[in-house]
Amino acid sequence: MRIVKDHNVAKTRIATLNVGTLTGRSCELAAALDHRRIDLCTVQETGWSGNKSKDIGHGFKVVYNGSPKTRNGVGIVVSQRFRDSIAEVQRFDDRLVKVVVTTAEQRLHFFSAYAPQAVVNR
Repeated sequence: MRIVKDHNVAKTRIATLNVGTLTGRSCELAAALDHRRIDLCTVQETGWSGNKSKDIGHGFKVVYNGSPKTRNGVGIVVSQRFRDSIAEVQRFDDRLVKVVVTTAEQRLHFFSAYAPQAVVNR
């Protein structure tokens, strides 16, 4: 029996990345995601304050949430392919955000979470 692959099926590529900071580097991130054909990427330690969404270039949109002190911060970067399919955004705090994407077949829930390692004082 021979298995035949359907090459017309669209693949969705998902990634996660601890960026350290996105300040001044969002275009660089968009270029890297575009080069690797990533459709959705969760990011941690963005360093951005507020709860907004904005275009970062190459057709990517980032939905983010961060504390007023620009510490921590999480976000989800969505490609041009899915940016108009965002059905819901929930920003819980500067360490957790959720985006719901609706496709023809299903609703997909994506979370970006940041849990820093605890520092042990000796």
